[in-house]
Amino acid sequence: MAYAIHITKKQDWSESEPKITQEEWHSLQEKGVLESDPNYPSDLYAKQGVVFYYYFDGDIVCKPPDDAYIQKIKDIANYIFKDIFGV
Repeated sequence: MAYAIHITKKQDWSESEPKITQEEWHSLQEKGVLESDPNYPSDLYAKQGVVFYYYFDGDIVCKPPDDAYIQKIKDIANYIFKDIFGV
């Protein structure tokens, strides 16, 4: 079964705010947390192995995630939320 994981700042996924900013997304790439994929014309996509990450409407979406990438997803969430939660 295919599924996607969303990293979001929203209390409920259906809300429109708060959003992860494009600046935060780009800082993930600048700091080497995610690598941009030169095969995509947009800088809103990243890829590691067979897993794709993309920035969409204030969220970071990962698909198809597997067990090997769950820790990476946690690392990304920790990076995004460190200023909010001090982690």
